Amino acid sequence: YFIQSNLSAMSCSIQALGECYPDYHFTPQTFHSLYCSDKFNYDTKTRDWVRRLISSTGIERIPSVVNPEQFEGEPGGFHPDTPVTAQNLYLRAAEPWCPTTRERAMVWEEWAPKLTLGAARDVIGKWGGDPQSITHVITNTR
Repeated sequence: YFIQSNLSAMSCSIQALGECYPDYHFTPQTFHSLYCSDKFNYDTKTRDWVRRLISSTGIERIPSVVNPEQFEGEPGGFHPDTPVTAQNLYLRAAEPWCPTTRERAMVWEEWAPKLTLGAARDVIGKWGGDPQSITHVITNTR
């Protein structure tokens, strides 16, 4: 998103909306295969709750920087020299299937600039105005 404002008139408006999505996405099946499987030591009550939660959201797909294909494999075992990537984030975790907040942030740090630039190009293309007149930018992630 970006906002163009006229400071002398103290008004602002949204001129265009831009989007950019990562290469991967999660579906309800992705969540089910991960969180309702034996990968996590959840009791029956928790697994049932997760199943109900997944089915009740109505979400068909969620963009993700994490490659969900890694959930089909088995953890490769933690080794501190193995780099953290979107392809192995969950597979290489010290605690199987549970990367740390820092490890998840490392993947996001790689992807955030790419997605930001993609959304900026999209919004400027849709808007067609002078990029030098942009005074504010608003972004969000899911």
